[in-house]
Amino acid sequence: MRLKTVLLIPVVVGLLAYAAVKGVLYYQVKSELDRLASQVAPVARLTYDGIASSLRGSVAVTGITLMPAGAPAGIRIERVELRGDGPEFLLELLGGFDRQRPPQRLRLAVSRMGIPLGSDYLPAWGSAAATTPDLCSLGGLLGQTEIERLGFRQRLADARLRYDHDRRSGVLTLGLEFALDGLAALSLEMVLGNLPGPGMESLPTLGRFSLHYRIDPDYMRRAVGYCAGQAGLQPAAFVDGLFSRGADYFANNLGFIPGTDLQAGLHRLISRPGELLITAVPDSRFNPARLQQYTAAELVRLLGIKLSVNDQPVTDLGFRLARGDAGLSPLFGGSAPQGAAVPGEGAAPSVPAPKSPRARYIATPLGQLPRYLGREARIFGADQAEPQQGIMMALRDQQLELEQRMHGGKMTLYIPLGKIRRAEVLRWE
Repeated sequence: MRLKTVLLIPVVVGLLAYAAVKGVLYYQVKSELDRLASQVAPVARLTYDGIASSLRGSVAVTGITLMPAGAPAGIRIERVELRGDGPEFLLELLGGFDRQRPPQRLRLAVSRMGIPLGSDYLPAWGSAAATTPDLCSLGGLLGQTEIERLGFRQRLADARLRYDHDRRSGVLTLGLEFALDGLAALSLEMVLGNLPGPGMESLPTLGRFSLHYRIDPDYMRRAVGYCAGQAGLQPAAFVDGLFSRGADYFANNLGFIPGTDLQAGLHRLISRPGELLITAVPDSRFNPARLQQYTAAELVRLLGIKLSVNDQPVTDLGFRLARGDAGLSPLFGGSAPQGAAVPGEGAAPSVPAPKSPRARYIATPLGQLPRYLGREARIFGADQAEPQQGIMMALRDQQLELEQRMHGGKMTLYIPLGKIRRAEVLRWE
């Protein structure tokens, strides 16, 4: 047999195997889509243009349309792509993922999803307009409801979901990026540790959580201007009026009653629209199994929640629910916290109300900095009088990564640990 023929054999076998995998994958994806289309057929029609796969380890569906029965327009998605690590991911996808050993890396991308708006569209989905907050309410402005009144005809969105699982350390990182054209953008990252292995039933621990939310300034200015005009007020007076309507108004619009500092932060977000940042680094004493027993103040403190609006920290995160702390229980599917009054029973003995948690910069040894990743810090250099201030994002290779936000953008500083004279972390007391 000639050498050329010998060399061609593995190439041909590889191509045939790849073609077979693509064919089976196409059939499986098509079967699932057809099954889904059959299930929704009584109320909507699901169609798509094509299915594609790649040796890089990706499967994509293009030109998806979901058309409700009797509706003038439907939801349109240009592309949905699921991607893993190379051909091995495609083989795992064919055989079904092992729950005890999930893939180490997944990426899901939804591109250009268009959701039509308008009074003719919502009834086609059976939506109750009465449950939608009015655009000119606090909940409507923040939730961006009824935006068709501002001239929007659809919500156009892009979404990216990422999943990274380090099997050796048992750490899982989840990330989400979501953008609505002309409205808002959101990015979220969550780090979970102590993931249970095969046969284990321990609860995962939350290592770090961060959420960035940015309201489009043009949207908010248009919305406030429109609503102020409808009310015959100046924009500033209209916004002030949103925060002077009492506890019931907050409860109905937000689901909770914010304290004075939280109200000021929300006022700032509406009157000078920009970015909201929430981070959490839970205390080691936080126990997810006791979630329903914590009061609102205890949750804020034990989860190590920090909030800033337009780079200005909100130091007092005090809030309450309309029914008091007993209202936390149904939120988490458990019984009321100990000491809380239960409707129909005698009032519980009064106990001193917990102090609202406050934050201040506290000097922190370098060895303890990993415990506070995701929080704001002031770093004093050995050769600098003024500190560098920002969010501690990572600590690796003997360097601290400090993220700063300025002029609407972000910049990361890489500070060698050997050059840090003093570190102060914004921590709760």
